Amino acid sequence: KKIKNMMSRCSLFFSFFFILLTSYLIYYFFIEDHDSFTSLESQTIHYFSRPHTGIKWDLITDETAWIGSDLANDSSKWTYIVDENDIKSFSNAIEHAKKTGKGLHELKKEDFPLDDYLVKKIDIWREQLSDGLGFLLLRGFPVGTDWDVNDSHIFFWSFGKYLGRPGAQDNDNNLLTDIKDVSTSENYERLYKSSKEIRYHCDVADVVGLLCLNPAQSGGTSRIISSNTIYNKILEERPDLIPELYKQIPFDTRGSSVDYFSLQPCAYANKLKTFFHFDYFQSVYRFDSVKPKTDELDQLFTLYEDIANREDLYLDMNFQKGDIQLINNHYLLHSRTAYEDSDDLDSRRHLLRLWISFDENYDLYHKVLKFYSKIRLISHII
Repeated sequence: KKIKNMMSRCSLFFSFFFILLTSYLIYYFFIEDHDSFTSLESQTIHYFSRPHTGIKWDLITDETAWIGSDLANDSSKWTYIVDENDIKSFSNAIEHAKKTGKGLHELKKEDFPLDDYLVKKIDIWREQLSDGLGFLLLRGFPVGTDWDVNDSHIFFWSFGKYLGRPGAQDNDNNLLTDIKDVSTSENYERLYKSSKEIRYHCDVADVVGLLCLNPAQSGGTSRIISSNTIYNKILEERPDLIPELYKQIPFDTRGSSVDYFSLQPCAYANKLKTFFHFDYFQSVYRFDSVKPKTDELDQLFTLYEDIANREDLYLDMNFQKGDIQLINNHYLLHSRTAYEDSDDLDSRRHLLRLWISFDENYDLYHKVLKFYSKIRLISHII
């Protein structure tokens, strides 16, 4: 009998291992792309594959837990104004890229050669996104003057290649997206295609970058807040709700290959990483197959939004032509106020958006945790 039980356990173990291995091989060979994440599925799986060891019960005290009112008084901590040498190096690289004759998405780093000092500067910016405040505003790029629209596309795509790996942003697998008002009357349209307010959310990429080709005539303010600061406030005010952030919550995909799937908003392993999406966490309840919210989850949503809208905690940015905003989606939430456009079609609000993923250097233990997280997510999606 003991031998039978042992054999049964071994059989279960090997079955489980086989399922894990098969799922990973499917992902590795048929879903993941190794130069860029060229499908929304592979991009989503990469982003949500976050190592997790357990609930974080103490306050976060590093730079990621910033207070908006403190930073509003000292923009030098998060703003960099490009100089003539930077622009000259970028402009030379644009001309070099055009001479290759390659299509935009075919361009690689070597097709966009930058001066060594500028490469080092981009490395510093990447570190600030990963290990600093988690966001940056780069100002002064000559879009619409020295650079036409095509030049701006080449620049931003290639700049993203120096930061990390570009990723697909929608069901059409667009890697560089135009953000402007082309809205329809659909109830569940993608809000970035409209001029409406967009509530706080994270994108499913390590970093989202926005290049402003034209600001709005009025409105369109970018509002950001530290998700780690929100977490600290919940710990102080309602610690009993913290476990809700580590449970599986249904998430509306808004028209992807599946209607919805479940995800864990917070993952902690040395660093806390958070995904939160006010609209998609609420709209998912339009599906009859989704179980109603628990009282605890409803209280969490209410408190989370209340904290995120406290004026002393968030930071507002009004884009200027030639600005680049870079945001780490593991440490920040971002939103946008509604805006009004100019009657002149050429002067309407127009941004370019990139999703960028980093290749993080985990030790073996955290690689195993990341792998387990990836397999769990694949099992929810496939």
